[in-house]
Amino acid sequence: MSLFDSLLQLTQALSVLQEAVESIRQAALTDDKTPLGSALALQQTFSSTADESSFAIVIFGDLNRFKRLNDQYGHTAGDAAIRHVGTMIEDIFVKGYDALAFRQSGDEFVILLRREFLDSFKTATRNFAHCGFEFEGEQIETAMSFGYAVRQVEIDFDTLLKRADTACQAAKRTGDGSYIEWTDEIENESFVPLRNVPCPNCRTLITCDIPRQHSQHEINICPVCSTSLTSQPSYLQDPE
Repeated sequence: MSLFDSLLQLTQALSVLQEAVESIRQAALTDDKTPLGSALALQQTFSSTADESSFAIVIFGDLNRFKRLNDQYGHTAGDAAIRHVGTMIEDIFVKGYDALAFRQSGDEFVILLRREFLDSFKTATRNFAHCGFEFEGEQIETAMSFGYAVRQVEIDFDTLLKRADTACQAAKRTGDGSYIEWTDEIENESFVPLRNVPCPNCRTLITCDIPRQHSQHEINICPVCSTSLTSQPSYLQDPE
């Protein structure tokens, strides 16, 4: 084999390898259940959209009563709900308003939106009050609520996302298809969930929501046997 032929084969092999690497990269950046980007794509995208004039609105949304849907119909139905809502987000926000959208995890979605489409977004959230889809011949309803935060130069993306998440939890208490903008007041009025804190005496697992502004106090008496609790802030977890 001539040197030319060897170099040609090497070049072809490198081309095939590059295509394989690109295919793997694209798979990692694409969500496995929806047409949206993955959590990895979200992190990579933000670094290239830091200019406030581009995507200044960070929106967080997740499905309402998703655990109940899974419990009633099974996780396959839950996946179908995620796929259906992801497609709605793609059709309405990505195609309609030139937004970027991602499934962060589970039933949680993140949308990056330009300022000029904020009013359109507010109107479009009504479509998510009733998200009906067919599953195994049965019509199932799900719904979503949204929270959003407006980007400021001095605020990093993780903080913005947490703010949008906090506003989303407030919107979920308002109703299906609703939206709320993050404010200091929303932050102070938000709740932090205490999940399955065991009473050391009667072993009751205690679950409740504590106002964020009082979360350092937590609960210190078991409501069942009145035993003093030793719960610490480490018990606090993000809401499902």
